[in-house]
This record gives sequence, structure tokens and C-alpha cells, in this order.
Amino acid sequence: MDDGKELTDLKAELEKLRKQIREFEQISNQNKKDIGTSARHPWRNDLILHNSPDGLALVGMDGKIIDANPALCRILGYPKDELIGIDIRILEAREVPEETTNHMNKIAKEGGDRFETRLRRLDGSIIDAEINTNLCDNGDERFFITFTQDITQRKEAEEALRESEEKYRTLVEMSPYAIAIFQDDKLVFANQTAERLIWGASGEKLIGRIGFEMVSEHDRDRLRDYAKKRYQGDSSAPNHYRVDLIRANGEIFPAEIFSNRIIYRGRPAIQLMATDITDRITAAKALQESETKFRTLVEQINAVTYEALPDENVSAIYVSPQIQKLIGFTADEIISNPFLWLGQIHPDDRQRVKDEIARTFPHGLPFSLEYRLLSKDGRIVWVHDEAIPKCDAQGRPIGFHGVILDITRLKETEATLAFSEKRFQQLFNSALEGISIHDPQYIIQFCNPSLANIFEINDVSEIIGKSTLDYMPDDQKQIIIDQLELRKKGLATQYELNIVTVRNNRKTLLVSSSPIFDPDGKFQGSLSAVIDITERRELEKIQNTLMRISEATSLTESLEELLQTIRNAIGDLVDTSNFYIALWDDNTEVYSFPYRVDSISPAPGGPVKLVNTLTDFVRRTGQPLLATAEDREKLGLSVDFDNINKTPISWLGVPLKIFERVIGVVAVQAYSSEGFYTERDLKYLSMVAGHIGMAIERKRAEDDLRESERRFHDLFEHFASGYILCKVVTNDAGQPVDFIYLEVNKAFEIITGKSATEVINKSATEVFPIDYDIELIKLCGEVALTGTPVRTERFSLATGRYLEMMIYSTRYGEFASVFSDVSEKKIAEKALHDSEERYRAIWENSPVGICMTDPNGVYHYVNKTYCNIYGYSSEELIGRPFYDLIMPPERRASARVSFAKNFGKSKTGELSETEIFIRKNGEPVSIQFTSDYVMQDGQPKYEVAMNIDVTEKKRAVDALRESEERYRLLIENADDIIVNLDYSGKILLLNRAAARYFKKAPSELVGQTIWDLFPAETAQHYIASVRKTLDSNETLNI
Repeated sequence: MDDGKELTDLKAELEKLRKQIREFEQISNQNKKDIGTSARHPWRNDLILHNSPDGLALVGMDGKIIDANPALCRILGYPKDELIGIDIRILEAREVPEETTNHMNKIAKEGGDRFETRLRRLDGSIIDAEINTNLCDNGDERFFITFTQDITQRKEAEEALRESEEKYRTLVEMSPYAIAIFQDDKLVFANQTAERLIWGASGEKLIGRIGFEMVSEHDRDRLRDYAKKRYQGDSSAPNHYRVDLIRANGEIFPAEIFSNRIIYRGRPAIQLMATDITDRITAAKALQESETKFRTLVEQINAVTYEALPDENVSAIYVSPQIQKLIGFTADEIISNPFLWLGQIHPDDRQRVKDEIARTFPHGLPFSLEYRLLSKDGRIVWVHDEAIPKCDAQGRPIGFHGVILDITRLKETEATLAFSEKRFQQLFNSALEGISIHDPQYIIQFCNPSLANIFEINDVSEIIGKSTLDYMPDDQKQIIIDQLELRKKGLATQYELNIVTVRNNRKTLLVSSSPIFDPDGKFQGSLSAVIDITERRELEKIQNTLMRISEATSLTESLEELLQTIRNAIGDLVDTSNFYIALWDDNTEVYSFPYRVDSISPAPGGPVKLVNTLTDFVRRTGQPLLATAEDREKLGLSVDFDNINKTPISWLGVPLKIFERVIGVVAVQAYSSEGFYTERDLKYLSMVAGHIGMAIERKRAEDDLRESERRFHDLFEHFASGYILCKVVTNDAGQPVDFIYLEVNKAFEIITGKSATEVINKSATEVFPIDYDIELIKLCGEVALTGTPVRTERFSLATGRYLEMMIYSTRYGEFASVFSDVSEKKIAEKALHDSEERYRAIWENSPVGICMTDPNGVYHYVNKTYCNIYGYSSEELIGRPFYDLIMPPERRASARVSFAKNFGKSKTGELSETEIFIRKNGEPVSIQFTSDYVMQDGQPKYEVAMNIDVTEKKRAVDALRESEERYRLLIENADDIIVNLDYSGKILLLNRAAARYFKKAPSELVGQTIWDLFPAETAQHYIASVRKTLDSNETLNI
């Protein structure tokens, strides 16, 4: 009821605003003939309109554009000279062209109009635009004034917001997990799964219930305490735990709970996700019982079994007797001395073992290690240690069960093989880096072909046996010596060298070297990898030069100063001793020289023709030219000037282009053989030519700007949107504290109800004290002082409406603002944003990985948990098919076909069997998932999949199953007869050796008693002995 009343009030307020706007428009039409006389400062209006970021145009009554500002040219992608004279009906991209004519007729009749339309740019692309148009009647002439804003991004954002809201709503309602949100200990949201699977009640019955009445009594306080801590922002409270829940029929079942603190409808809340884990617990319990039975039968295997605590010393609480044969210590010695076990691990391996335990144990992970033990008599014993966590009834790890195998002989064999194996010759020779091994005296013992190529030497045989210092310039030799001394101390080093190759080419090398020591710790030499980084350093030099040119374009005031700076900058790349710029005039067909420096040829006295010259050739062809004196003669070209005694022997010229139009040539020339230019110089000069052309064009544009200012001097008053020009007021610290109105237009007076005489030369805080907004003052001040334009929206208490403002600086310390009434749009946007934010919060914070894919398997959405599971960022996933990223390579082709074939047909809502996928780093990950479809027009558009990472759980189960199987096989294949009896003498289990002894199949023997197999007297004696052994817990030998 409150929401309905609020909507009614909003509609009434909107109707009131519409009525006021119609009244203001009527007043504006009555005063149009007086608009042109109200401009107080025409030069300010001209400056404001020219610098406006929104498009302005004068349009004749026939619909053709008379004039346009730069912003409109930029919006439509037209040069100004092509835009002038175009009929505006050609620009409008509408299916019904008569609508443009209807708007013109309406404006001619009513004096103004504001509407949205679609415009076609010069390149054919379509943009959304908002048009404000007024009729201007100065008595002698009538024309339209249009104000154009590009609203394409705003339209796209509105559409994206609507799609996002629908997407998140669908994701929540279709989840196979029970999702509930609690505020103030009460349920405020529950999805369909929560209603159906957990409680079985309708949404109306659930909403408002006490939050924890469905939790069993023994878990209720604990869960309430956790939820309270998470609600208060305490991140130390667990967000994943197991509790017992109560169904509506009173049935109690185990559940897995994920919790998270979210913001729901503007307030903190707790989100819970629940799923039934009854089947999982039953299976785990059966597997644990089976493993316990077989573990007790492995004391005679050829391996050491143990149980240890995860403390600092890895204290053993059980070790099998085989430990004495392995390292000479008895099991009792190791168990009674908590420091002994860790102390017998080789010092070089000890920390690695401790680190692996610290990495795996807290997460309940198994570990597998190879390390060395020190025996009692000083021998080194290599062992392979396999261990899995021992967990309590709640699944918490409390210790280790492990098996240790003696692999000393295997390791000795591996060491012998590694020592005798060829030095990885194929890998060594095929490496792109230059690799070498040299002794302590710098002599190269081995090297690959890449190193010979770097030094431009034909064969590696020419290098081996030579000293590294033989190939180094004198100023680099000390670097080699100093780096070698560091490696003798055991340090790996990386450094750069500048060399000259045998072919006299200069190169920069990056060298990475590591020391080589023998088993006794004696330094034997170095292993080095060399990379040629000459090109990388040259590219850095080019980048620095272009940055200097870019900065100079903004900082210099005159064209001559800019060109002098450009010459100095490119002088680091190309010899600019003889440098000039020649500009072409299309009207007079002559060249002028705004900048020229030459040691031989003087500058011309004025413009020249330069027919059939090198400069004219480059301008006509539009292509760079590198030419010697011989090349010039072959082309039939002459030098640029005849009044010189010496002609250049090397000439390099590049065209200056503006939008593919050649406006001139930049050139350098050399008069001696030392200054010959190369293809590298041609590349460098071509890179900067575009920057030079843009600088010259900017200067020419300044003259056009003055003419444009004159033509726009009276447009300020003609816009339907409000315009103001203000001067910022600052305090002693230079911070904006107020602003003074210098100029306002008629629309401002209509919107605010204030006349120009009430506002001009007065401060904002004086004119609108009710609207005093220090943040708005700061924002306007920053624009005026920094020159950075901003667009913002504010609610004005003085007018009672939302205003959209475009604020930009006209000169330092001043700003102009264009503002429009956007109250209706703001109300609609807020309602849509609130709904989208509510559903986004639920899924972005979900602890379950969620993705949404189209029929081609391409990702359209992933949440943070999904990215964490597979190790990708959302940017790496969106737009790419899942089977190319997370499917094992051998399954990708079949997955692509299967997914496309079954899209929309697969069974939904149920958890899958565990499947293996691949993380970004190549590691496998075990996933259980469920999926459903997002429907559109009755057809599936997207598949939504919920992913649960069960990798660690699967590894633990697999390890437990493997342990059980290993013990079972050891017993089954043992040569000794193994029989497991109960107290009454009935056979529970026996191995194959026992079956062979009794000459029966194992299945025939299980369940029989000793009396079935032996004479009564023998059976009685044996059973008596067995019972005595069981009662005393001693070993029986019969």
C-alpha cells in the first residue's frame, strides 16, 4: 500500500512539472523577437558556443545547414565544409523520413521542440541523439538553432541495466540451492528451492519467520552466533559449515551451509545457501570403516607405516617395526623422543618437509614427498613418503597416516644416469637465447649456435676455448670481472653489456648468469644465458622521442618554437644538421618554408615552385623517399635549389599528411659520406611526420576559429536549455568557495524563475541560498581551474527538479554550464537500478561458481567464485567458449558438438556426477554442477551452470580408496597365510595363500569355522590359543 501511494505522488509531481515546462515554453515563444538584443557580452557568448562539447548548428527554413560548431562536426564525423549545405533530413536515420518534416513544421509553428532521434554519421554508423531546436526570427531572416547531444552511451547503459536486472532475477529464482536472506533475525527473501527443498512452504508463509527455527537445537546457537558475527562484519567467523536442519514435517537432515554478509535493499543482511548432504556423509562413513579394518592387517608389508601429529616436530605416535630395518632406530625410540624423527631428516630437506606439511595439513590435503633420512650408523637413506590426513568425526584433520618406502637404490640409479646422460644437447642447441658455460678464468667451455649468431660468428667452434673478454670492448671488461666475483660468492647475476660484433655492429645484450659448484662446494664456473635486446632499447628511444614531441605540441605557443623542439627531439634518432619543412599551397601551387636549417644552402626568400624536385616528388606521390645522388638522376629529379655550390649525396623526405591529404614535406639531407641515411632513419622520420603535420594544421585552425567566434556571437540566448557563464571565487588557499554569475540566458530565467538582473554579478550563495551545495561549488571550481569538463546530475531545491548539467571551462577561472530538466528520467532510472542492484548483490557474493553461456558455449556472465575456481579473470572468460578454456584437450571437440546438440534439452536442476575440468594453470579440478536455462520467447537463450569445486574432497576420497585397495592387494598377494577370525573361530577374511592351503575357493571358506577345517581336538586347541591371544593382545606363534 505504501509503494502504491508513493507511485501516485510521483505521477502527480511529474504532471505538475510537465505543466510548468509548457508554461515556460509559451513565455519563450512570446519573447523570441527580443532574444537577439539581450546579449550583454557577445565575445563571451561566442567563446562559450565554440568551446561547447555539444553540437550547435544554424539551419535554414529549407532544412539545410547554414553553419555548425566543431562539436557537431565531431559528433557527425563530417568536415565542416562538407556539413554546410546538407539537408538535415539526410542525416536522420529514421524509417519514416516524414517525421523530420513534421518536427520542422512544429518548431516553425510553436517556436521550439526537444526530441530524441537517430542520426547517421559520415562513416555510415548510427548514433542516438537528443535535439533541442528553437526558431530564431530577427526580422530580416528566420532560421532554426539546434543543440545536439550524443546520447548513444546513455541509451546503451539503460538497455544494459534492464538486461542485467532480468538476468540476475532469473539466476536467483532458478538456483538448485536453497537461498535465503535474513535481516533482524527474520527471513526477508527465499527462492523457490528454499520453499520446495528445505521447508516445503510457499513464499508468503516463509517471509517474516524467525530465521533459525528450522535449525536443529544442538546447532541453533552456533549458527546464530556465526551469522551475527558475519552480519557485524567479523570476517574471522566461518562462512562454510555443516548443520542439521528440520523440514516442515519434522524430519532432521544434515546440510552444508554457505553464509555471506551482503547489502540487501540498502541494509546489511545475511545470505544463506543450503544443500542436503545426507548421501555424502553415508558414503564417507562406510569408506572410513572399510579403511580401518584393512589398516590393522599391514604390519608385515615391506614398508614403514606411521601415524604422526602436525606439531612443530612432526611427532610420531605410531611407527611400524620396519623402521628399525630402515634407519636403525626402534619404533619405541622414535615415539618416546618427539625430536628424533624430525632430527633424522637431512638438514637440506628438513624445511621442505615442514613447508609441505604446513601447506597441505590445514586444508586436509594428502602429500607425497621424496627426501633423505640419516640412519643411526650415519648412512643416507632416500625415502618416498605418502601421507593422508587423519580426520575426526566432524571431518577436521587431526594427524597423518603415512607409508614410507626405501628408494635409496632407485635414487642412486637416477644419479648415475643423470651424470652420464648427454648434456641435454638438443635443448641446449635449439634455445633462442645464447647459452654458454665458462670456467673461472672466463674460458668458454660450451656454447650453443644462438650465442655465435648474437656475436655474428659463423660457427661455435670459433668461440669454444676462447676467453669471454676477447669479445668485449675495453669499457665492458671490468663489468665481466665484477660479475664473476659475485658468482664466486654463490650469487646469480643479471646485467647488460654493450658490444661491437666482429662485423662491426653495435648491440646491447642482457646477460643472466648462475654459479656452478661441485659437490664439495668448489666454484667450477658459470652458466650464462644471453638475449639480444638491441631492438628493445631502440624502441624505448623512439617512444621517448614521440613523447617529447607530443608534450611540445601542447606546451609551445608558436609554430616556429614547436618545430625547433621537434628538430631537437628527433635529433636523437636522425641527423638533423640539415633539416627543413616545406608546406604546399593548393591555390598558388607553391611551397613555403616555415622552418629550415642548412649548413650549405640558404633559405629561399619567399614561396617557390620546386617543379620536378625531390620535395615535389614526395608531395605528389604521398610516399617517403630515401635517395642518393645516383637515385635522383635515375628519377630525373633535381635538387630543390639551384643557388648552391654543393649538392646533397643523401636525401630523405617524408610527406606531411592530414587525413590522407598531403600538406607538405619534412626532409633532411647530408653533404658528406659520414651522413648517409638508412632505412632505419626513414622509419624514424616517418613516425614523427604525422605529429608535425597536426601541429601545422592546429596553427591554421586558429585563424578559422576567430571567424567562427564572430558568427556565433548571438547564439547564446537562443537555446531551450539553460546556459550560464560564471567566475569562480576562491579563498586564500586557492580553494573554490563560491561563484559569481557573469551571464545567463532566457531558458535559465524560465527554469529558475530568476531574471538576469537578479542574478548577474551576484554570487550563487546569495541568489540561491536554499540550493547551497559546497560539493557542486568545488566541482565547478575544479572545472574552471583545471579545464577538465564534467557532466553531472543534481536535485535543485530551488526548482524542485533534477537537472542534468554539462560543465566546461571557457578560460582559466571561469566555467559555463548547460543544464536541462531530467526529473522523469531520474525517477525511472532509480527504480530500475534498485531492482538490478538487489539481484546482483545476491549472485556476485555467492560462494558457488556461476556462469551463463549461449548455445555456442560462449561465456556471457561469470561471478567471482567461478573465476576463483578456474583461475581466470572475468575479462579472460567473457566472449570465449568454455570448452576452449576449461575442458581437457582430448574432450574439447566432443564437448563442442555435445553442448550444441543438447542445448536446451539436458535435464536441469540436479547435481551432476563429479567431472574433471582444467584450471588456467593446467591443474585439473573436480566439479559438481547443475544447470538450467534462461528462456526467451519460449526458447532457451542461455544455459546457467552452478559449479562446486570438490577437488580436495575427491582427492581425499580417492586417497582413502587407494589406501584401502593397496592394503587389500598386499594381503591378497602375500605369500604368508593370512586369516582373520572372530572370537568364536569363524573365518571373516583370508588371502589366496590360505585358500590354496585349504584347497578351496575363498568364497567357500568365508563363514566356516575352525571346526569345519580341522579335527575337533586340533580346532579346540587352536581356538583356545587364539582367544588367549585376543584377551592378552599378544602375538601367537603356532
